Amino acid sequence: MQFNKFSQIVCVALLSLVFLGLAGELPAQDNQPVAELIALTGRAEIKAAAEAAFRPAQLQDRLSAPDTIRTLAEARAKLLFQDESVVILNEKTTLEISRYLFDEKAGRRDSLLKTAGGKLRFIVHKFFGAPQPDFTLETETLVVGVRGTDGILESFQQDTVYLLEAGAPLQLKNKFTGQVMDLSPMHFVVAAKDKPFQVNVITPQIYERLIKEYRLSYDFEPKNLAAPEPPSKPQLLGADADKTRLTQPPVTQPPLPTLHMSPSGRPGPTPHPPYMPPGE
Repeated sequence: MQFNKFSQIVCVALLSLVFLGLAGELPAQDNQPVAELIALTGRAEIKAAAEAAFRPAQLQDRLSAPDTIRTLAEARAKLLFQDESVVILNEKTTLEISRYLFDEKAGRRDSLLKTAGGKLRFIVHKFFGAPQPDFTLETETLVVGVRGTDGILESFQQDTVYLLEAGAPLQLKNKFTGQVMDLSPMHFVVAAKDKPFQVNVITPQIYERLIKEYRLSYDFEPKNLAAPEPPSKPQLLGADADKTRLTQPPVTQPPLPTLHMSPSGRPGPTPHPPYMPPGE
């Protein structure tokens, strides 16, 4: 009799732990596609978790966690995620989808994207009123907490984060110094391993350059995301605006045409010409 009572208590305790775990965690989505390559200029490569090497990327390729995508010289790639968030990779950029859990019915998301270097634009859809960021970007130096946000991350010898538009400030943490700050829209921050954050204003000239550089084929933005507006008055930059960037060895490759797929999966128009490097 005592043994039966003890067994019942153990079973109840185990079931309680299970239900608590289900309530506190998103369901696993192993090998489930979380993103699709919807636009590509030039050459990009994808490495799936189960594969030993990179393979050439193709339009409409689907990526799962923890897959990795990288663009080669003079290339651009645009990813559309399950939650309608968009990430545009500039040339010579590597991005790992380390974790991407999304449950629209439960109103929850838990995502982690890591970059080993390069430049990317992130347009993150804010589906839910989460009190804390539920979409994280990470470099060797920075952890960037994102909610409904349109921003740009450039990672070289030092990191630069531009915040174009957001419903809430970006949360930034320097892994080496421990410094934490909130970045407001129309500002950018320069982060180095051994220095405090350097914050500057995004001038109209910087804004126009960024929008031009990170556009691919045509602008596709998630629903319900307000388009950023440039500031009405230019403001002076600090003395630390100029940054030394890490040069990377070139990759010899012929120019390729821009390919684009509309969100519906059908070939779409290409109103903008393929990216051409400055001076050409």
